[in-house]
Amino acid sequence: MPTITSALFAGETRLSVADWESMSVPSYNSTQLGEYLESNGWDGTAAACVGIRLTADNSLAASARLNLAGKWGDAPTALQAQKLWPTAGAHISLEINFNDLAVFRFNDSEAASRYIPQEGIAHKFIARGTDGDTRKLSSEERAVNGIGSFSVRAACGLAKCTSAKNGVWLTCVILIYPETEETLKAFSPASTHEAWPGIKAAEGDIPILPQAGKGKTILRGKEWRCPVAPALVPGAPWKETGADISTETVAAAVGHLLNRGLIVEGSLNSDSLREKWDKAKRAPEKLQAKKPEMSWPSYTPEVSSNQKGENKKNPKLINETMRAALTSVGQGRTTQQRKQNSSDRQKSTDTTITKYDNNKRYIERTRK
Repeated sequence: MPTITSALFAGETRLSVADWESMSVPSYNSTQLGEYLESNGWDGTAAACVGIRLTADNSLAASARLNLAGKWGDAPTALQAQKLWPTAGAHISLEINFNDLAVFRFNDSEAASRYIPQEGIAHKFIARGTDGDTRKLSSEERAVNGIGSFSVRAACGLAKCTSAKNGVWLTCVILIYPETEETLKAFSPASTHEAWPGIKAAEGDIPILPQAGKGKTILRGKEWRCPVAPALVPGAPWKETGADISTETVAAAVGHLLNRGLIVEGSLNSDSLREKWDKAKRAPEKLQAKKPEMSWPSYTPEVSSNQKGENKKNPKLINETMRAALTSVGQGRTTQQRKQNSSDRQKSTDTTITKYDNNKRYIERTRK
């Protein structure tokens, strides 16, 4: 699996509290995230934004979440109704307008969204006449054609077009299910799994914004080991906590989330889809999504100047700094827990060796 390589991941800029404040939002509310994106040049088209919620003292990343925003093209997404409901007439189609991708809500550290009921998105059923004219299908006609309810969700993974030149992109797949979420859960609890198959309604690459670093709107000229600027939700006002979260912790949280990306299997029609559902119901332990062709690099974070001398004697300090950053993602930890974790880490014998080329780009990471 190719790993993204770029000098942007090797930057040594230490971000300040002022920088963190410029990246902060009150919550993951779509309006507030939209304002953050717009202030950094977003034009309203389909995009993704990484959100990181900090602990109460702003010293650690408590969780990371993927957020979508913007409009998925100008034309509606159209599917033949027969793909979803075999009894439907060939002249009937379903048109969905994904005018605001913010309707897709993700749980922390997950790359497949929650299910959205049909009532949550703009859609209509269209009947095409022999003369080519179209009209909206009535509820009675839908019932006669065996058209029931449906739900949708989105799944994302790093796109192949991602590069230092193009920026960071996600391949976003929108899946449709010819059942409600409640019906799916009643059929099998495994339907909540991120790899639960659906019918592919749309697919495309969208950028992760805001882009950061040289020549960009935010963090201009600051290469801080990450080419995007996540939206931070602080646990308290920065001036009140006096805390300064480390640059490595935030960058590691971004990487942790983006490496959770996946590709969910899409079916061609309802018959093949339900066969996959039956198979998944019988053996839910075999449900597994494919990983994207690209991965986010791992790296060894810098240590503070007062640790460098000690680090020469004990290289585990570097590894454990990264481990602390990663394990803090997805779970807030109390001061007592952090002290206990620190004590436990001193007992570890694992050592991580990270290699770089002359341009400080990540090459290989091994454990001994």
